[in-house]
Amino acid sequence: MDMLKQFLMNASECTIMGIDPTFNLGEFVVTPFVYKNLNLIHRRTGECPTFLGQVLIHQTKTERAFDFFASLIVSLRNALADTLFIGTDDECLIFNSFSRISCGVGFSHYTTNANESLNDRLKRKTDYQENEVTVFCTKMRELADEQKNYTEKAIIGMGPYQIRTEYIAHVQPCNAWFKLSESSRNKHITVFLKAPLKPSQFRSSVQVSVGEQAGTSGTSLEPQPQHKRLSISLEETHLDPTIHEPIWKKTESLVDSGLVNKAPGVQNGFMVASMSGKDPHFVRLLESGKGTCNCENFSICSHVLAASEFERQLHKLFKYLRKTQSAPNL
Repeated sequence: MDMLKQFLMNASECTIMGIDPTFNLGEFVVTPFVYKNLNLIHRRTGECPTFLGQVLIHQTKTERAFDFFASLIVSLRNALADTLFIGTDDECLIFNSFSRISCGVGFSHYTTNANESLNDRLKRKTDYQENEVTVFCTKMRELADEQKNYTEKAIIGMGPYQIRTEYIAHVQPCNAWFKLSESSRNKHITVFLKAPLKPSQFRSSVQVSVGEQAGTSGTSLEPQPQHKRLSISLEETHLDPTIHEPIWKKTESLVDSGLVNKAPGVQNGFMVASMSGKDPHFVRLLESGKGTCNCENFSICSHVLAASEFERQLHKLFKYLRKTQSAPNL
């Protein structure tokens, strides 16, 4: 709730609170709050990540249910009645309920993929299957814990997100971090999360327009998707794109999804998630630029490419391959 208040109430740089029901998660309807975490940015896209806020689990999609949700949120944090921007995708029931509760300046219908992205994440978390409500609640708690872990990883320079430049003072060296007690680490995280928002040169690649009159329908989000390639393009490698493009895209996906991390206690060692199995792959990057992986099927693989990109050594890897005239077997 405190994060919602911080990110939704700052006039100089705020996020829109998205509200959009989703179905097929169980014998109930799920309506989550969605917001952008303005303290973090994605390492590859430069965008603030979409986080899950409060969640309403209800049996019927009625105005009465949304009245209860809006009233409960405001009763827990009165300041949220002044939320600057609330958005929903053509949901009149939500519009009516929250417009009665909220006195913010920009409540309107909007178009964005943030809600859909979060709803898809909920469905992936539940394996695209209907769940009992108790099981679903447990998985939502796990998802909330994952978001907290992402924040902690960003503080020590790991994971898919990084701390924005304005909050660089909160970054901690990995070795020093784990020497702190758990209470000290939690205190540091709390201080970071409560740090006042600072205006920055960063702006999400969306365009926001507000109606001339407060409370009128005039807020719109038009996402401008960004896709950053690896530090070396496939064309620069002179590999046959008809053969290697799928592996190149897999490498991009591994890095983009934050599935590469340094192996604890192993110099130049990395753990790369497996997309086909449960156990991660162990990659070691040698001083020469060569990379080794415990893959049994390949001499060089997308895991080596992903680890090299993560460590900013992809150029060094291909320099080694050209020098040794090794044909990359991807």
